[in-house]
Amino acid sequence: MKLLLLVSLLGVLSLFFTSSAASKSSACGWRGVCRPALTKCKQTAFGRCTSGYKCCKIDKDLSRGKAPTTRRQCRTKRKCSSEGGLCKNPLSDPCMGLPVESLCKGASCSCCIEGGGRSTCPSKPSCRLKGGICVDSENSEWCSNAIVYKGGCKGKQCVCCLPKENKCLCGTAYIPVTTVIVPVPTTPHAATTKDMNVILVPQFPHFPIKPKPQPGKPKPQPGKPKALRASTHTNKFPWLAGIKKRPSNSYNCTGSIINTLFVITSASCVNGLRPKDIQLGVGDFNQRSREDAVPGLTRTARVKSVFVHEQFSDTTLENNIALLLLRKPLDLISYNEVKPVCLPTTDDDDYSGDAGVLAGWGVSTDSSTSNGFRELDVSILDQDCNGATSVGGAAVNSQTVCTSGRGVGSRIAGTGDPLTVEKDGRHILVGVLSAVDTEQDIHTRTSKYIEWIMETIGSDGSFCG
Repeated sequence: MKLLLLVSLLGVLSLFFTSSAASKSSACGWRGVCRPALTKCKQTAFGRCTSGYKCCKIDKDLSRGKAPTTRRQCRTKRKCSSEGGLCKNPLSDPCMGLPVESLCKGASCSCCIEGGGRSTCPSKPSCRLKGGICVDSENSEWCSNAIVYKGGCKGKQCVCCLPKENKCLCGTAYIPVTTVIVPVPTTPHAATTKDMNVILVPQFPHFPIKPKPQPGKPKPQPGKPKALRASTHTNKFPWLAGIKKRPSNSYNCTGSIINTLFVITSASCVNGLRPKDIQLGVGDFNQRSREDAVPGLTRTARVKSVFVHEQFSDTTLENNIALLLLRKPLDLISYNEVKPVCLPTTDDDDYSGDAGVLAGWGVSTDSSTSNGFRELDVSILDQDCNGATSVGGAAVNSQTVCTSGRGVGSRIAGTGDPLTVEKDGRHILVGVLSAVDTEQDIHTRTSKYIEWIMETIGSDGSFCG
Protein backbone atom coordinates (compact mmCIF):
# COMPACT_ATOMS: atom_id res chain seq x y z
CA MET A 1 0.00 0.00 0.00
CA LYS A 2 2.82 2.42 0.94
CA LEU A 3 4.63 1.48 -2.27
CA LEU A 4 1.59 2.36 -4.38
CA LEU A 5 1.24 5.73 -2.64
CA LEU A 6 4.94 6.52 -3.28
CA VAL A 7 4.67 5.65 -6.98
CA SER A 8 1.57 7.81 -7.33
CA LEU A 9 3.30 10.74 -5.64
CA LEU A 10 6.31 10.50 -7.96
CA GLY A 11 4.03 10.44 -10.96
CA VAL A 12 2.23 13.58 -9.87
CA LEU A 13 5.54 15.40 -9.26
CA SER A 14 6.97 14.43 -12.66
CA LEU A 15 3.78 15.58 -14.37
CA PHE A 16 3.98 18.92 -12.52
CA PHE A 17 7.60 19.65 -13.51
CA THR A 18 7.01 18.55 -17.07
CA SER A 19 4.04 20.87 -17.45
CA SER A 20 5.97 23.70 -15.77
CA ALA A 21 8.93 23.32 -18.16
CA ALA A 22 6.59 23.08 -21.09
CA SER A 23 4.93 26.32 -20.06
CA LYS A 24 8.27 28.06 -20.21
CA SER A 25 9.63 26.44 -23.34
CA SER A 26 7.88 25.68 -26.54
CA ALA A 27 10.78 25.15 -28.98
CA CYS A 28 14.06 26.03 -27.21
CA GLY A 29 16.74 23.89 -28.91
CA TRP A 30 18.17 20.70 -27.43
CA ARG A 31 21.28 22.69 -26.33
CA GLY A 32 19.15 25.52 -24.94
CA VAL A 33 17.22 26.24 -21.79
CA CYS A 34 14.57 28.84 -20.98
CA ARG A 35 15.66 31.34 -18.37
CA PRO A 36 13.99 34.48 -16.95
CA ALA A 37 14.13 37.43 -19.35
CA LEU A 38 16.34 39.49 -16.99
CA THR A 39 19.00 36.76 -16.88
CA LYS A 40 22.17 37.52 -18.86
CA CYS A 41 22.86 34.75 -21.38
CA LYS A 42 26.45 33.85 -22.16
CA GLN A 43 25.22 32.85 -25.63
CA THR A 44 21.72 32.93 -27.08
CA ALA A 45 20.30 29.68 -28.51
CA PHE A 46 17.86 29.28 -31.37
CA GLY A 47 14.35 28.67 -30.11
CA ARG A 48 11.31 30.20 -28.50
CA CYS A 49 10.18 30.56 -24.91
CA THR A 50 6.93 31.71 -23.41
CA SER A 51 6.39 35.28 -22.30
CA GLY A 52 8.84 36.41 -19.60
CA TYR A 53 11.56 33.91 -20.60
CA LYS A 54 14.32 33.70 -23.20
CA CYS A 55 16.26 30.81 -24.74
CA CYS A 56 19.88 30.59 -23.57
CA LYS A 57 22.52 28.14 -24.75
CA ILE A 58 23.72 25.68 -22.13
CA ASP A 59 27.38 26.14 -21.13
CA LYS A 60 29.40 23.03 -21.97
CA ASP A 61 31.39 23.29 -18.79
CA LEU A 62 28.23 23.57 -16.69
CA SER A 63 26.69 20.55 -18.41
CA ARG A 64 29.80 18.55 -17.53
CA GLY A 65 29.88 19.76 -13.94
CA LYS A 66 32.83 22.13 -14.44
CA ALA A 67 33.19 25.77 -13.53
CA PRO A 68 32.26 28.13 -16.38
CA THR A 69 35.13 29.66 -18.33
CA THR A 70 35.25 33.40 -18.98
CA ARG A 71 36.97 33.04 -22.35
CA ARG A 72 38.42 30.43 -24.63
CA GLN A 73 41.76 29.25 -23.35
CA CYS A 74 44.79 29.54 -25.64
CA ARG A 75 46.69 26.30 -25.95
CA THR A 76 50.47 26.67 -25.92
CA LYS A 77 52.52 24.71 -28.43
CA ARG A 78 55.78 23.13 -27.36
CA LYS A 79 57.76 25.43 -29.64
CA CYS A 80 56.36 28.42 -27.72
CA SER A 81 56.93 27.01 -24.23
CA SER A 82 60.46 25.87 -25.13
CA GLU A 83 61.45 29.52 -25.53
CA GLY A 84 59.79 30.54 -22.27
CA GLY A 85 56.66 31.83 -23.99
CA LEU A 86 52.99 31.53 -23.12
CA CYS A 87 50.03 31.69 -25.49
CA LYS A 88 47.70 34.59 -24.73
CA ASN A 89 44.73 36.37 -26.20
CA PRO A 90 45.99 39.94 -26.75
CA LEU A 91 42.48 41.36 -26.47
CA SER A 92 41.99 40.14 -22.90
CA ASP A 93 45.59 39.64 -21.74
CA PRO A 94 48.02 42.12 -23.38
CA CYS A 95 51.56 40.95 -24.06
CA MET A 96 54.36 43.14 -22.69
CA GLY A 97 57.03 41.19 -24.53
CA LEU A 98 57.46 39.90 -28.06
CA PRO A 99 54.30 38.36 -29.62
CA VAL A 100 54.61 35.59 -32.25
CA GLU A 101 51.32 34.64 -33.90
CA SER A 102 52.31 31.35 -35.56
CA LEU A 103 53.14 29.39 -32.41
CA CYS A 104 49.74 28.99 -30.75
CA LYS A 105 46.50 27.15 -31.34
CA GLY A 106 43.61 29.53 -31.77
CA ALA A 107 42.91 32.27 -34.29
CA SER A 108 43.15 35.09 -31.74
CA CYS A 109 46.11 33.69 -29.76
CA SER A 110 49.79 34.57 -29.99
CA CYS A 111 52.90 33.31 -28.24
CA CYS A 112 54.01 35.99 -25.79
CA ILE A 113 57.70 35.84 -24.85
CA GLU A 114 58.18 38.02 -21.79
CA GLY A 115 61.28 38.50 -19.72
CA GLY A 116 64.52 37.12 -21.07
CA GLY A 117 62.98 34.01 -22.58
CA ARG A 118 65.08 30.84 -22.77
CA SER A 119 67.14 31.68 -25.80
CA THR A 120 70.73 30.44 -26.04
CA CYS A 121 71.75 33.92 -27.19
CA PRO A 122 72.80 36.08 -24.21
CA SER A 123 71.24 39.54 -24.21
CA LYS A 124 73.02 42.82 -23.60
CA PRO A 125 71.35 45.50 -21.46
CA SER A 126 70.74 47.60 -24.57
CA CYS A 127 68.36 44.89 -25.84
CA ARG A 128 66.76 43.60 -22.65
CA LEU A 129 66.12 47.04 -21.15
CA LYS A 130 64.20 48.00 -24.31
CA GLY A 131 61.83 45.06 -23.94
CA GLY A 132 63.56 42.89 -26.56
CA ILE A 133 64.91 39.33 -26.62
CA CYS A 134 67.93 37.83 -28.33
CA VAL A 135 67.42 34.95 -30.77
CA ASP A 136 69.36 33.09 -33.43
CA SER A 137 69.31 35.11 -36.64
CA GLU A 138 68.48 31.99 -38.65
CA ASN A 139 65.23 31.57 -36.71
CA SER A 140 63.38 34.28 -38.61
CA GLU A 141 59.88 33.57 -37.25
CA TRP A 142 60.77 35.07 -33.87
CA CYS A 143 61.48 38.41 -35.50
CA SER A 144 58.71 38.26 -38.10
CA ASN A 145 56.68 40.83 -36.19
CA ALA A 146 59.53 42.76 -34.59
CA ILE A 147 62.29 45.29 -35.23
CA VAL A 148 65.69 43.65 -35.69
CA TYR A 149 68.53 45.25 -33.74
CA LYS A 150 71.91 43.61 -34.38
CA GLY A 151 73.93 45.34 -31.67
CA GLY A 152 72.10 44.16 -28.56
CA CYS A 153 73.20 40.53 -28.25
CA LYS A 154 76.29 38.49 -27.55
CA GLY A 155 77.19 36.12 -30.36
CA LYS A 156 77.78 36.55 -34.07
CA GLN A 157 74.63 34.70 -35.11
CA CYS A 158 72.35 36.44 -32.61
CA VAL A 159 70.06 39.41 -33.16
CA CYS A 160 67.83 41.44 -30.85
CA CYS A 161 64.12 41.47 -31.65
CA LEU A 162 62.29 44.55 -30.37
CA PRO A 163 58.48 44.82 -30.28
CA LYS A 164 57.18 47.13 -33.01
CA GLU A 165 54.68 48.61 -30.59
CA ASN A 166 55.73 49.29 -27.02
CA LYS A 167 52.64 49.03 -24.83
CA CYS A 168 54.46 50.70 -21.94
CA LEU A 169 57.27 53.21 -21.74
CA CYS A 170 59.73 53.58 -18.89
CA GLY A 171 60.50 56.87 -17.17
CA THR A 172 57.36 58.72 -18.25
CA ALA A 173 56.04 61.08 -15.60
CA TYR A 174 52.30 60.83 -15.03
CA ILE A 175 50.44 63.78 -16.57
CA PRO A 176 46.91 64.14 -15.19
CA VAL A 177 44.74 66.21 -17.50
CA THR A 178 42.12 68.64 -16.27
CA THR A 179 39.45 70.63 -18.08
CA VAL A 180 40.12 74.37 -17.97
CA ILE A 181 37.79 77.07 -19.28
CA VAL A 182 39.76 79.92 -20.80
CA PRO A 183 37.95 83.15 -21.80
CA VAL A 184 38.61 84.17 -25.38
CA PRO A 185 37.00 87.57 -26.05
CA THR A 186 35.79 88.02 -29.61
CA THR A 187 34.83 91.67 -29.11
CA PRO A 188 36.48 94.59 -27.29
CA HIS A 189 34.04 94.25 -24.41
CA ALA A 190 34.48 91.78 -21.55
CA ALA A 191 34.20 88.08 -22.41
CA THR A 192 30.89 86.33 -21.84
CA THR A 193 30.06 82.66 -21.40
CA LYS A 194 29.58 82.39 -25.17
CA ASP A 195 33.18 83.42 -25.69
CA MET A 196 34.60 80.56 -23.60
CA ASN A 197 36.80 77.84 -25.11
CA VAL A 198 37.27 74.55 -23.27
CA ILE A 199 40.76 73.11 -23.51
CA LEU A 200 42.69 70.31 -21.82
CA VAL A 201 45.74 71.41 -19.88
CA PRO A 202 48.17 69.07 -18.04
CA GLN A 203 48.53 69.84 -14.34
CA PHE A 204 52.27 69.86 -14.78
CA PRO A 205 54.24 69.90 -18.04
CA HIS A 206 56.01 66.78 -19.25
CA PHE A 207 58.78 68.96 -20.66
CA PRO A 208 59.35 71.75 -18.11
CA ILE A 209 59.56 75.20 -19.66
CA LYS A 210 62.31 77.21 -18.02
CA PRO A 211 61.59 80.97 -17.91
CA LYS A 212 64.08 83.20 -19.65
CA PRO A 213 66.12 85.37 -17.24
CA GLN A 214 64.90 88.94 -17.28
CA PRO A 215 67.35 91.84 -17.74
CA GLY A 216 68.88 92.94 -14.49
CA LYS A 217 68.30 89.60 -12.73
CA PRO A 218 71.13 87.11 -12.19
CA LYS A 219 70.95 83.83 -14.09
CA PRO A 220 70.29 80.78 -11.81
CA GLN A 221 73.51 78.98 -10.98
CA PRO A 222 73.70 75.18 -10.70
CA GLY A 223 74.23 73.94 -7.18
CA LYS A 224 72.37 76.81 -5.55
CA PRO A 225 70.40 75.53 -2.52
CA LYS A 226 66.70 75.00 -3.19
CA ALA A 227 63.90 74.30 -0.77
CA LEU A 228 62.48 70.85 -0.30
CA ARG A 229 58.85 70.73 -1.39
CA ALA A 230 56.03 68.29 -0.86
CA SER A 231 54.72 67.21 -4.26
CA THR A 232 51.13 68.22 -4.95
CA HIS A 233 50.71 65.92 -7.95
CA THR A 234 49.31 62.46 -7.29
CA ASN A 235 51.70 59.76 -8.53
CA LYS A 236 53.78 62.25 -10.49
CA PHE A 237 56.64 59.75 -10.46
CA PRO A 238 54.79 56.45 -11.03
CA TRP A 239 57.87 54.28 -10.36
CA LEU A 240 58.01 55.20 -6.67
CA ALA A 241 57.26 52.40 -4.20
CA GLY A 242 57.07 53.08 -0.47
CA ILE A 243 58.90 50.56 1.73
CA LYS A 244 57.57 49.69 5.19
CA LYS A 245 59.69 47.69 7.60
CA ARG A 246 57.74 45.88 10.30
CA PRO A 247 56.53 46.88 12.82
CA SER A 248 56.57 50.42 11.38
CA ASN A 249 53.31 51.80 10.03
CA SER A 250 54.99 54.42 7.80
CA TYR A 251 57.27 54.31 4.79
CA ASN A 252 60.84 54.06 6.08
CA CYS A 253 62.53 54.38 2.71
CA THR A 254 61.80 54.37 -1.00
CA GLY A 255 62.19 51.95 -3.88
CA SER A 256 61.85 52.31 -7.65
CA ILE A 257 60.01 49.94 -9.99
CA ILE A 258 62.28 48.79 -12.82
CA ASN A 259 60.22 45.97 -14.35
CA THR A 260 57.13 43.86 -13.67
CA LEU A 261 58.75 41.89 -10.84
CA PHE A 262 61.63 43.94 -9.42
CA VAL A 263 62.07 47.06 -7.30
CA ILE A 264 65.48 48.65 -6.72
CA THR A 265 66.50 50.35 -3.48
CA SER A 266 69.51 50.79 -1.18
CA ALA A 267 71.06 47.88 0.67
CA SER A 268 71.10 49.91 3.89
CA CYS A 269 67.29 50.00 3.72
CA VAL A 270 66.63 46.24 3.60
CA ASN A 271 69.86 44.62 4.81
CA GLY A 272 69.16 41.85 7.32
CA LEU A 273 65.42 41.82 6.69
CA ARG A 274 63.34 38.82 5.68
CA PRO A 275 60.87 39.13 2.79
CA LYS A 276 57.91 38.90 5.18
CA ASP A 277 59.29 41.90 7.12
CA ILE A 278 58.92 44.17 4.08
CA GLN A 279 55.78 45.67 2.58
CA LEU A 280 55.68 47.73 -0.60
CA GLY A 281 53.12 50.44 -1.30
CA VAL A 282 52.41 50.56 -5.05
CA GLY A 283 50.43 53.36 -6.68
CA ASP A 284 50.18 55.11 -3.32
CA PHE A 285 50.84 58.85 -3.24
CA ASN A 286 49.45 59.71 0.20
CA GLN A 287 50.21 56.96 2.69
CA ARG A 288 47.66 58.31 5.19
CA SER A 289 44.70 58.63 2.85
CA ARG A 290 42.71 56.40 0.52
CA GLU A 291 41.15 59.23 -1.44
CA ASP A 292 43.98 59.14 -3.99
CA ALA A 293 43.87 55.34 -4.31
CA VAL A 294 43.30 53.95 -7.82
CA PRO A 295 40.75 51.09 -7.80
CA GLY A 296 42.36 47.83 -8.86
CA LEU A 297 45.85 49.32 -8.68
CA THR A 298 46.83 50.85 -5.33
CA ARG A 299 47.84 47.97 -3.08
CA THR A 300 50.43 46.53 -0.76
CA ALA A 301 52.76 44.24 -2.70
CA ARG A 302 54.38 41.27 -1.00
CA VAL A 303 58.08 40.51 -1.40
CA LYS A 304 59.30 37.06 -2.38
CA SER A 305 63.09 37.52 -2.17
CA VAL A 306 65.60 40.16 -1.07
CA PHE A 307 68.89 40.52 -2.99
CA VAL A 308 71.51 42.66 -1.23
CA HIS A 309 74.80 43.23 -3.06
CA GLU A 310 77.31 40.62 -1.95
CA GLN A 311 80.02 43.21 -1.23
CA PHE A 312 77.85 45.71 0.61
CA SER A 313 79.62 47.33 3.57
CA ASP A 314 77.45 48.74 6.35
CA THR A 315 80.49 50.71 7.56
CA THR A 316 81.53 52.60 4.42
CA LEU A 317 78.20 52.05 2.59
CA GLU A 318 80.04 50.81 -0.47
CA ASN A 319 77.95 48.83 -2.98
CA ASN A 320 74.83 50.18 -1.30
CA ILE A 321 72.29 48.65 -3.65
CA ALA A 322 69.61 45.94 -3.40
CA LEU A 323 66.79 44.38 -5.42
CA LEU A 324 63.37 43.18 -4.22
CA LEU A 325 61.60 40.38 -6.09
CA LEU A 326 57.81 40.61 -5.87
CA ARG A 327 55.50 37.64 -5.43
CA LYS A 328 53.13 38.79 -8.18
CA PRO A 329 53.94 40.80 -11.32
CA LEU A 330 52.81 44.40 -11.64
CA ASP A 331 50.53 45.60 -14.41
CA LEU A 332 52.61 48.23 -16.20
CA ILE A 333 50.27 48.58 -19.19
CA SER A 334 46.77 49.34 -17.93
CA TYR A 335 47.51 52.27 -15.59
CA ASN A 336 49.43 55.52 -16.02
CA GLU A 337 49.89 55.74 -12.24
CA VAL A 338 52.32 52.79 -12.16
CA LYS A 339 55.22 52.75 -14.62
CA PRO A 340 58.90 51.74 -14.29
CA VAL A 341 61.85 54.09 -14.31
CA CYS A 342 64.45 53.74 -17.07
CA LEU A 343 67.82 52.21 -16.26
CA PRO A 344 70.97 53.50 -18.01
CA THR A 345 72.05 51.08 -20.73
CA THR A 346 75.67 52.26 -20.84
CA ASP A 347 78.25 53.88 -18.57
CA ASP A 348 79.29 56.54 -21.07
CA ASP A 349 77.57 59.49 -19.36
CA ASP A 350 78.44 60.57 -15.80
CA TYR A 351 75.72 63.28 -15.88
CA SER A 352 78.05 65.88 -14.34
CA GLY A 353 76.45 69.33 -14.36
CA ASP A 354 72.98 67.96 -15.18
CA ALA A 355 69.91 68.91 -13.19
CA GLY A 356 68.32 66.02 -11.33
CA VAL A 357 65.26 65.28 -9.23
CA LEU A 358 65.26 63.43 -5.92
CA ALA A 359 61.92 62.05 -4.72
CA GLY A 360 60.74 59.88 -1.84
CA TRP A 361 58.93 59.63 1.48
CA GLY A 362 61.95 60.38 3.67
CA VAL A 363 61.93 62.49 6.85
CA SER A 364 63.71 65.85 6.74
CA THR A 365 66.33 66.90 9.24
CA ASP A 366 63.86 69.10 11.10
CA SER A 367 61.88 65.90 11.90
CA SER A 368 58.93 66.96 9.75
CA THR A 369 57.14 64.25 7.84
CA SER A 370 54.98 64.29 4.75
CA ASN A 371 52.08 61.97 4.03
CA GLY A 372 52.79 62.36 0.32
CA PHE A 373 56.21 61.95 -1.24
CA ARG A 374 58.61 64.87 -1.45
CA GLU A 375 60.70 66.02 -4.37
CA LEU A 376 63.81 68.16 -4.59
CA ASP A 377 65.71 69.70 -7.50
CA VAL A 378 69.44 68.98 -7.24
CA SER A 379 72.57 69.45 -9.34
CA ILE A 380 74.93 66.57 -10.11
CA LEU A 381 78.55 67.27 -9.19
CA ASP A 382 81.75 66.13 -10.86
CA GLN A 383 83.26 62.74 -10.17
CA ASP A 384 85.56 64.08 -7.41
CA CYS A 385 82.54 65.26 -5.36
CA ASN A 386 84.13 68.68 -4.70
CA GLY A 387 87.23 66.97 -3.26
CA ALA A 388 85.35 65.11 -0.53
CA THR A 389 86.47 61.61 0.46
CA SER A 390 83.25 60.73 2.23
CA VAL A 391 79.72 62.13 2.54
CA GLY A 392 77.60 61.30 5.54
CA GLY A 393 79.87 58.37 6.38
CA ALA A 394 79.71 56.91 2.86
CA ALA A 395 82.96 56.59 0.91
CA VAL A 396 83.31 58.51 -2.35
CA ASN A 397 84.55 56.45 -5.30
CA SER A 398 83.89 55.82 -8.99
CA GLN A 399 80.74 53.88 -8.11
CA THR A 400 79.04 56.84 -6.44
CA VAL A 401 77.56 60.14 -7.60
CA CYS A 402 77.25 63.30 -5.53
CA THR A 403 74.61 66.02 -5.70
CA SER A 404 74.17 69.48 -4.20
CA GLY A 405 71.34 71.94 -4.05
CA ARG A 406 69.96 71.59 -0.54
CA GLY A 407 69.06 74.20 2.01
CA VAL A 408 69.23 74.01 5.79
CA GLY A 409 66.68 71.60 7.24
CA SER A 410 65.61 70.28 3.89
CA ARG A 411 67.47 66.96 3.65
CA ILE A 412 65.56 63.74 3.11
CA ALA A 413 66.76 61.12 5.59
CA GLY A 414 65.22 58.05 3.92
CA THR A 415 67.63 56.01 1.82
CA GLY A 416 66.80 54.38 -1.49
CA ASP A 417 65.21 57.53 -2.94
CA PRO A 418 65.73 57.61 -6.72
CA LEU A 419 67.88 60.29 -8.33
CA THR A 420 66.66 60.77 -11.90
CA VAL A 421 67.68 62.91 -14.85
CA GLU A 422 65.23 63.66 -17.65
CA LYS A 423 66.54 62.99 -21.14
CA ASP A 424 64.23 63.33 -24.16
CA GLY A 425 61.17 63.18 -21.92
CA ARG A 426 62.31 60.03 -20.06
CA HIS A 427 63.54 59.85 -16.48
CA ILE A 428 66.73 57.80 -16.16
CA LEU A 429 67.71 56.35 -12.79
CA VAL A 430 71.18 57.84 -12.27
CA GLY A 431 71.56 57.00 -8.58
CA VAL A 432 70.00 55.54 -5.43
CA LEU A 433 70.31 57.71 -2.31
CA SER A 434 72.89 56.29 0.09
CA ALA A 435 73.69 59.04 2.63
CA VAL A 436 73.16 62.76 3.24
CA ASP A 437 75.31 65.57 4.61
CA THR A 438 75.02 69.28 5.25
CA GLU A 439 75.99 70.52 1.79
CA GLN A 440 75.73 67.48 -0.47
CA ASP A 441 74.42 63.94 -0.78
CA ILE A 442 75.88 60.72 -2.10
CA HIS A 443 74.15 58.11 -4.23
CA THR A 444 75.01 54.68 -5.59
CA ARG A 445 75.70 55.13 -9.31
CA THR A 446 73.37 52.64 -11.03
CA SER A 447 75.27 52.55 -14.35
CA LYS A 448 78.15 50.80 -12.53
CA TYR A 449 75.84 47.99 -11.41
CA ILE A 450 73.93 47.19 -14.59
CA GLU A 451 75.66 43.83 -15.01
CA TRP A 452 74.90 42.88 -11.38
CA ILE A 453 71.28 43.96 -11.83
CA MET A 454 70.83 41.93 -15.02
CA GLU A 455 72.53 38.85 -13.56
CA THR A 456 70.35 39.03 -10.44
CA ILE A 457 67.14 39.49 -12.41
CA GLY A 458 67.94 36.76 -14.93
CA SER A 459 64.91 36.05 -17.11
CA ASP A 460 62.38 37.19 -14.49
CA GLY A 461 60.13 40.13 -15.23
CA SER A 462 59.54 42.21 -18.35
CA PHE A 463 61.03 45.61 -19.08
CA CYS A 464 59.25 48.46 -20.81
CA GLY A 465 60.79 50.01 -23.86
